[in-house]
Amino acid sequence: MEVLNGPRDLAVVKRAVAEAGYRGEKAVVPVPSDFPNLRALADVGVDMLGKIGINVEARYTDWGSMLQLLAKTEPVEQGGWSAFHTYWSGLDQFDPAVHVWIRGNGRAAGRGWPDSPRLEAMRDEWLFAGDVMAQKRIAADIQTQAFVDVPYIPLGQILPTWVYQRNVTDVLSGYALFWNVRKG
Repeated sequence: MEVLNGPRDLAVVKRAVAEAGYRGEKAVVPVPSDFPNLRALADVGVDMLGKIGINVEARYTDWGSMLQLLAKTEPVEQGGWSAFHTYWSGLDQFDPAVHVWIRGNGRAAGRGWPDSPRLEAMRDEWLFAGDVMAQKRIAADIQTQAFVDVPYIPLGQILPTWVYQRNVTDVLSGYALFWNVRKG
């Protein structure tokens, strides 16, 4: 977790990118200009990619066209894409059974189609583990492997602010949930 929690140094990242063999190939990032939250994430992401030396092209489009683009599996030179930005509810990433971004099952995986037989084997092991302690150990191993295979990069956490009338009570915290709510 140090890579996410530690100090940020763009110069170190830029050197690591070059040392990894990156030679200026174009990276395309679709940006949905009509989806404010995702546009903001993508704008920041595109800027950061540029700062670490990636030859990045922001491809501004509408949300529907972006979804069509994300279905393309061709390389950038044939109209494909390199990375995209999104967000999910925390419960959607609750454990290895439902966390779509740590799947490594190739074409059956989420967008980007990561292929990691090791991640898939550990997920299966987690699903059939006999007790919670075994699941915790396997989950830690999955987290470590995800930093090796990098099927996705968590960029942060969104904590939205919501406003309700004073006479609305018993509002649950987090995203707007419309159960358990009562007028006071």
